[in-house]
Amino acid sequence: MKRMVVFIALLALASLIYGQKSIDDLFDKYSGKVGYVTLTFKGDMLKLLNLDEKCRNRDNKPINITEIRILAPDNETVQTDNFCDLIIKKLKLNDYEEFISVNKSDQGMKVLIRADGNSIREFLLVSGGDDNVLIQVKGKMTFDQAERLSSEVSGDYATDMLPNQ
Repeated sequence: MKRMVVFIALLALASLIYGQKSIDDLFDKYSGKVGYVTLTFKGDMLKLLNLDEKCRNRDNKPINITEIRILAPDNETVQTDNFCDLIIKKLKLNDYEEFISVNKSDQGMKVLIRADGNSIREFLLVSGGDDNVLIQVKGKMTFDQAERLSSEVSGDYATDMLPNQ
């Protein structure tokens, strides 16, 4: 019985480690590659965000972001049909919940989250078409904070994809 419990615990740990690997592999694959730009923000720089009133929720609680990574192709040197589709195919989608999805012919945007109870520990924004980008935000945030972050990061992109009224 003890062996079974230990085996299940090790299996769960391995799946958690492997689940993070696919997104890390994407950043590793394109980091430093000609035609792609990667940005990583960690540590003290992100702690400054907690001091900004705009980075707080309605209860005045700061967003606890530990890392932000951005991957984008240089549109002038790299031709990608749809970056969103390319990235989504390489992700292990069963590790994420779809938070928001917007699709329009040759453009797409998805916001995926990895939740832990009532908080979100990872937030991914994948956009393809005219604005190709992958944004990963790690930390601990509420669903309200993630929703606000999603709307601020995507800006008018999602509304620009909607038909004119």
